[in-house]
Amino acid sequence: MLRQIGGSISRIRTSIANAVSPMRRTLPQGHARCIAREDEHPSDPKVTTRGARVMATMKAVRIHRYGGPEVLRIETVDRPSPGRGDILVRVIAAGVNPVDWKVRAGHMQAAVPVKFPWIPGGDFSGIVEEVGPSVRGVKPGDAVYGKADLPADGSYAEYVTVPRAHVAAKPHTLDHVHAAAVPLAAMTAWQALFGGTGSPSLELMPGQTLLVIGATGGIGSFSVPLAVARGAKVIGVVRRSRESSEKAAYVRSLGASDVVDVEGMSAYDGIDAVLDLVGGEVQARAWAVLKDGGAMASTMGEPSDDEARQRGARGLAIWTQTSGSQLEEIAGLIDLRNIPVHADEVMRLEDVKKAHERLEHGGVRGKIVLRVAREPG
Repeated sequence: MLRQIGGSISRIRTSIANAVSPMRRTLPQGHARCIAREDEHPSDPKVTTRGARVMATMKAVRIHRYGGPEVLRIETVDRPSPGRGDILVRVIAAGVNPVDWKVRAGHMQAAVPVKFPWIPGGDFSGIVEEVGPSVRGVKPGDAVYGKADLPADGSYAEYVTVPRAHVAAKPHTLDHVHAAAVPLAAMTAWQALFGGTGSPSLELMPGQTLLVIGATGGIGSFSVPLAVARGAKVIGVVRRSRESSEKAAYVRSLGASDVVDVEGMSAYDGIDAVLDLVGGEVQARAWAVLKDGGAMASTMGEPSDDEARQRGARGLAIWTQTSGSQLEEIAGLIDLRNIPVHADEVMRLEDVKKAHERLEHGGVRGKIVLRVAREPG
């Protein structure tokens, strides 16, 4: 009898070991382990057991190496948890920025190396899911928008963790898709035009004239209306193409007094400030229209010191800093002054490769946004 009981116990132990062993073999190593095939797209967070712990999971876009859009993969990974000063946000929509594809392609690895596997994305809008123990001013259920900073995992996911200081209440007049188009582009425009982070800016004042080179892109689409709201006159510069008339109409709809192509810049002189979002030869030609003592700011690198000295002007390189307080100001301005927010195309998270291809190709007016979840309510 004892021999029969012992044999049964032995068979049970063997069965348990055989069941557990394949699970151990199939879980890859790493802090955010993939537990599902790339073609599995759960609509809601799931849980999986790992030893004695129960882990919530989420769908996310990840890259495991630098490369073209083909390296973007939809995977199921562990859902992150917020640190002491962080918040966990359930992402409704994620904005797509040029920096996203440049990092993915490896163009910025010297300045911003990322740790693989890595989740791209900066801009987002969503609902606070959980807050760290030292967080004040936001609570679960609040609608917020903000930006994840490199090189941390980003917003192309169902959930993202960010410092409390990187979010603000979502603009009341915008849905989450349009709110996700705002953070990086609007903060860059704001900091270039007005400052506010301690870095130099154009210090644009009411009554001045601003020339915006690249006025149809994400940053340009905010620079024009923000400058107009400050009381400045804005001239937009667009690239000559078969769509020039449509581009001009779009920039005028943002509030620009005039719109010209690059050749048309020469018709102006005595411009108070230039915001260059293109760089290269176009930036070099813009010095001729700037008044002595004026200022040129560029997101494409430091403007020429020699040109600036010859004109007694200031040349500024703009490097955006994420600021929740600025996002709060921008949200208030969007709500009170009806600052237009243009989402050129809204795609599913699963279409992220197509989004990157389109952005790399150029010609996007405003922003591309990835819809990650349904709008609440």
